[in-house]
Parts: sequence; structure tokens; C-alpha cells
Amino acid sequence: MESYNNLLYFITGTTGSGKSLLAHELALKHSIKILSLDSMAVYRNLDILSAKPTKLMREEVEYFGLDIVEENTNFSVFDYLSYLSEIQLDKISHKEDILAVGGTGLYFNAIVGKYSFRKIDNSYRDQLEALSLESLQEIYSNIPHIETTVDINNKRRLIRAIESNNEIEYNNMLDFKLPSNNIGVFWDNPDYMENIDNRTHNMIRNGLVDEIKYLDTPSRTIQQAIGYKEVLSINDEINLINEINKKTYKLVKKQRTWFKRIKNLIYLHTDSDNKILLTLKGLSNGRL
Repeated sequence: MESYNNLLYFITGTTGSGKSLLAHELALKHSIKILSLDSMAVYRNLDILSAKPTKLMREEVEYFGLDIVEENTNFSVFDYLSYLSEIQLDKISHKEDILAVGGTGLYFNAIVGKYSFRKIDNSYRDQLEALSLESLQEIYSNIPHIETTVDINNKRRLIRAIESNNEIEYNNMLDFKLPSNNIGVFWDNPDYMENIDNRTHNMIRNGLVDEIKYLDTPSRTIQQAIGYKEVLSINDEINLINEINKKTYKLVKKQRTWFKRIKNLIYLHTDSDNKILLTLKGLSNGRL
């Protein structure tokens, strides 16, 4: 890697690893912008559940990928890439270093793999979901040259097959400047359980329950987030904390499985943020 190339680097890791705070400190020290890789942080009015950077942190460092849409909007990975394309963040990565931080694997893969996507018409999907299975089967049977392997008794797959015939394809949306070899680190902190416990307690203390209860028709994505259903169904605070913690521990296992498959991420099992810093410093030829 040439010394003066400007690039996009990744700091990923398990929930509770400490990656977000570490990235902020790095960005503040080196005047670097941060790209959030968090599927919950894209929503406005979801500051606590998504553990967004504080107002002060966002005054200190420029963040992308935060507060993009209202909470009632279904937001896909295609929408995320469309946002990055609109603000031309990939062009910025050719001129200055950027840190991408977060644990949403789909966002990471979409950027690194330079995925091609099809744009889905959400209003059309809503119309399809309101129809009966019989009506969907009739629509499907009248579409020429459509795949014939779909289970026509499975409503979800039937809808997907129908809307695929009504999509616009978008290729090569982004061209980020990535390091040619290793592109970043995955931080697997052995203290994740203690960190998650503290994180959940802080979320409750900072008003998680009120934040969720006052959401206006939250999207399907938000409703699937750890903490949303738990807040609405559990009144006892101790049981609520325990349930959120338990599900977050399971999420950590999924994050490990997902990111261990990424060959050009340096996987670090350590409780030392200094080891993460030294690795990033080596990766960037001393710039980070």
C-alpha cells in the first residue's frame, strides 16, 4: 500500500467491544470522518436503542450514516448504498481517510463486495402484501418468462417473485478506495458480557423505555431490533435488562460467525484497545 493513498478503513466488532468509542477517539485525534455501519442508527428518534454518538461527539467529529430517515420508513441495504452514493462519500475516500465503524454485516459486505442491487418499489410491495394468496397466484400466473420454481403457496416468496419483475437494476453504485490487502479489524473483546450489561443499564437509565413507547408507527426493521419487543412486553426492569442482555449475547455469537468469514479483516480477540490501535497504525502506515 502506498504511503499517501487515502482510503476507507474498517473498525468492526461485536456489540460491547468498545469499537465506537475507540473510532471516535481516533477520528478526533487525526481529523478523520466516520461512516456508521449500523442499521438502527439510520433512524431519527432512535438515539438510545441504536447507541448513537452523543451530541458532543457529533460536534467533534463528522459522522455519516446517522439520522437518515424517519422511524416509520422501511430502510434496506439498497437505501443505505443509495444514501452513500447521493452524498458521494466514495469520492471523498479518494481524497481523505475515512473510518467505517459498526457491526451490521450486510452494510459492510455491500461496500466491500461492491454489490449490485435492484431498487424495490415499497408502495408496490405494500399493495402486494395487502392481497390474498389467491390474488397473488393469479398475478404470478399472468407474468410471462418468470421463474417457475417458486412455491406459490408461500406468500412471502410469491410476493418476492412478483416484485422482481417490477424492479429497476442499479449496478456499480459506489467505488470506495479500499486498502489493497487487509482493510481493517474485527474486535472480539472477551469482556463483551460485562460491557453489554453496562450498556443495557445505561440505555434503561437514559430513557430507552420512553423512547420506544413514543415511536410513531416504527418500521419493521426497528420492530426486529433487540430491545423493542422486550420494552413493550416486559414491565419489570430487572427482567427487561436480563432479556435484552441474553439476546445481545446471542447476537455477539452471530457477529463472530459472520465476520470470521471475512478474510481481509484482521480478527483480534483482545481486551486491549492499544492492540487495536497498533494494528490500525500498521495498516495505515502510521496515519491512524
